[in-house]
Amino acid sequence: MSVANATYTRSNSLAASEARNYPRFFIETVRDEHSSRHHGREIFREEERVEIIMPGNPYTRPIMRVSEEHRHTWQKQYEAFKAGREIATDGTPLEAWARVQPKQLHELKALGFKTVEQIAVMDDQTAGRVGTGGRELRRIAQAFLNDAARMVAVERLAAENDAKNAEIEDLRLKLHGLEQAMERIAASNEHAGPPVLPSSLDAFAKLPGADAATGS
Repeated sequence: MSVANATYTRSNSLAASEARNYPRFFIETVRDEHSSRHHGREIFREEERVEIIMPGNPYTRPIMRVSEEHRHTWQKQYEAFKAGREIATDGTPLEAWARVQPKQLHELKALGFKTVEQIAVMDDQTAGRVGTGGRELRRIAQAFLNDAARMVAVERLAAENDAKNAEIEDLRLKLHGLEQAMERIAASNEHAGPPVLPSSLDAFAKLPGADAATGS
């Protein structure tokens, strides 16, 4: 198995920066040439490798030593690899897409496709590898994703509308409660009648010497 050390530019479809590509990290046991010659026996070591998979191109899958660019570009996948886990490719799995029949599903997965999103962004050359109807399948995948995005937007607007309606109902209930409280206060004042004010005679009776003046 050959290992490439090439550096690819952004324009190259094999580049790690190509959004449609995804990696397969693994460990490969390789012969340590220097140590084997030095010790006079076969000595091996383990090295990190990455296979760059291009959906729709099963024939070109370069395997390279893992570089900092790979670790940075596919950080989640690399961390999962180091933790001994396999991370799922982001997107809608082909298995969840009712448009794909079982036979076609196996063919697409053999070409390296895992998600509807990967079908939607494949170029004309890749669509040709898919076979008859490849471009139509791409159009259907794009329509499926657009419909899903519109549905999300509709559901978000409906949720926002429900929240506004709930807020309006809460304000209505608070206003209704305030009106009832004001009505109770008004009714209580009406039943109590007008306030009783002390007369001038009552005030005079409390003055010193008022009893003597009244008696004379």
